[in-house]
Amino acid sequence: MRLISLDDLLPLEEFNLQRKELFEQQQKYLERFRRVKLGTEFTLIFENRQTLIFRLQEILRVARLTDPGKIHRELAVFNRLIPAQNILQASLLVEQGLVKTLGPLQGNYLRFEIGKHSLPGDLVTARPEDMAVGTSFWVQFAFTAEQGKALGGEEAKAEVILRWGSNPLASQSLSLEMRQALALDLE
Repeated sequence: MRLISLDDLLPLEEFNLQRKELFEQQQKYLERFRRVKLGTEFTLIFENRQTLIFRLQEILRVARLTDPGKIHRELAVFNRLIPAQNILQASLLVEQGLVKTLGPLQGNYLRFEIGKHSLPGDLVTARPEDMAVGTSFWVQFAFTAEQGKALGGEEAKAEVILRWGSNPLASQSLSLEMRQALALDLE
């Protein structure tokens, strides 16, 4: 996946003028291609270059950053979040307070199931200092070429399963267009 450059970002004033429309477009995009619900208290958002550009624009807007040096520092941080080849990266959003109830999350509690393939999640970060409002974890799923091909194939069933606490939660079966979009991220 290509890194984010300064040319990918809108100037702050332009972003502010278009923000409502861009936000609505982003929400539709997330719902159609990126967001996976696990019950009512967990949401997985698969990140890619497009989702990270929008997040970066929002941070620049909220912090009112216009200084080129500071923008370049933020770019460097966000470019470290761009998933590597054959990796899907997601943020797992957890309703506030559940971590205290359920105990620490481990990466293998989360699995990406594609037909006969079961891929364990790799928890990238879950340190308290990484948390914001609510709780968010970064999770990666490593794919082989065969698994990536299965993900984008028309016949495969794919879902995400979370086994954290007493009741396992499974997502709905991922739509073909979502699976194909995620498969493109692996290239």
